[in-house]
Amino acid sequence: MGDAINPTMRIWDQVKYTDPKYVKKLNWGAGLHTVDAMHTTERMTRIFGPCGHGWGWNILRDQNITLSSGHMVKEILMQLWWKDPKDGKIREVAPQAGVAQIDNPKTGKLDDYYYKKAITEAFSKCSSLLGMSADVYFGMFDNPAYGKWVAKKFMTTKTKKDQTNEDDV
Repeated sequence: MGDAINPTMRIWDQVKYTDPKYVKKLNWGAGLHTVDAMHTTERMTRIFGPCGHGWGWNILRDQNITLSSGHMVKEILMQLWWKDPKDGKIREVAPQAGVAQIDNPKTGKLDDYYYKKAITEAFSKCSSLLGMSADVYFGMFDNPAYGKWVAKKFMTTKTKKDQTNEDDV
């Protein structure tokens, strides 16, 4: 296929790389990497327009679940939508869930940010289905050589308004 653009990958190919300055390694669990949600929000806005007009989400379910341990979690089921820049039609991804602990299992105290954490997790999962920061979700940042390569890529494209080439979507 060479350099031919695959129309089914037009969004994915433009948002799959992530500027390392917006990626951090989690210091708990499996030590995975995560992307700053505001960076994802900015990239969505650059491509589709303001949140609420060119893209947004619907909460399909918002519930508190009591675990067998007696602790509670917040579950948010979200569906992301966007207005396709090519034809103006509203598109949606499959709903994704975000879950966050409501109370700290060690102290029993309420986590003041549990709702934000559940929303952010659901949003990150939904946007990843468009290819957003695919390199992070593929685990590419676990390889130091990849981190150096992508950092160089973003350093050499600093003069562009955004490395996603959103005008090509």
